Amino acid sequence: MISPSDLWAAIDRFAYIKCTTVVELAKTAGLPASAFLPEKRLSESGELSWPSLEAITLLVTAAGASIREFGKLVDEAGAGG
Repeated sequence: MISPSDLWAAIDRFAYIKCTTVVELAKTAGLPASAFLPEKRLSESGELSWPSLEAITLLVTAAGASIREFGKLVDEAGAGG
């Protein structure tokens, strides 16, 4: 089962692989620069929130990648890799 932490770990790894930061990825995707910052990942109750599917899609598309490439990173995060 995929968890919010798997998706956030995949976003962080995706930025690393693309030799950039989550701030630059967000801006390239047309999102607010702070969209993927760690402090924005928590809900008001302090729980880890889910990144939106729209944000992930914009991120992947803007980076010229495929959802399959991103999905592999999610799988790796879920496996502890």
